[in-house]
Amino acid sequence: MKSLKTQIKLALPWYITGVGVLFALVYPLVRGITFYDEIGIALDRIFPFLSLVLFADTYHGDILGKTAENFYLRESGRQTGALLARLLWKLGFLSLLFLVSYRLFLFRSPRLFSVEEIPAVLFWEAAFAVVVGALFWGGLSCFLVNALRSLWAGVGLGIVLYLALASKHAEKLPAAVNMFAYGIRPDWQSGKIFEASAGVALALLSARLAAKSPFRPRW
Repeated sequence: MKSLKTQIKLALPWYITGVGVLFALVYPLVRGITFYDEIGIALDRIFPFLSLVLFADTYHGDILGKTAENFYLRESGRQTGALLARLLWKLGFLSLLFLVSYRLFLFRSPRLFSVEEIPAVLFWEAAFAVVVGALFWGGLSCFLVNALRSLWAGVGLGIVLYLALASKHAEKLPAAVNMFAYGIRPDWQSGKIFEASAGVALALLSARLAAKSPFRPRW
C-alpha cells in the first residue's frame, strides 16, 4: 500500500493535480459554447496542451523527489513498468478532468444542432477523442523530455508541434493522420486511431528510454 501511494504521489504531485483541477473548473467558465457538439470540440483542442504540461515530469518527478537513485536500483523491467504505471495514472487523472469539465459545460444548457444528434453519443465520441489525444500528446511530451534531456526543451518543442498540427493549415492533412479532424470532418475516427497507435508507441518508447538513460535535466 505504501509503495502504491508513493507511485501515485510521484505520478500526480500537488502542482500537477492543482493545475489540472484549476483548469477543469475555470475553462468551462471562460469558453463559450452554444451546441452540444461544441463541448467535445473545445476540449479536444485544449486537452493536448494540458497533456504536454502534465506528462512532462513523468521521470523528472524522481529527481525533484530525490528518489532517482532508488528508481535505478530496480531491475530494468520494473523500471519500465513503473514509468508506464505513472503514465496510466496521469491518463486516468486527465480522464477525470474531462468528466468534470464536460459536466460543467452542461450547466450552460447547450442545444442540439439537429434532431438526429443524441447527447449520450456526443459525450462518448468526445470522451474517445479527448482521451486518445491525451494519450498521444502525453506520450509525446514524456518522450521529448527524455530524448532531449531537458524539461523545458521537451515541452517547448511539443507545444510547437501542437500549434502546427492544430492550425488551419493542418486541416488539409489526410484523414488518416489528421489528429484534429474531430468535429470538422465526418471521417475523423481514422485520425484518432492513428493518434492512439502512435500514443501507445510513444509511451512504450519513452518508458524504455527513461529506464535506460538516467539524466539530470538541463532545465
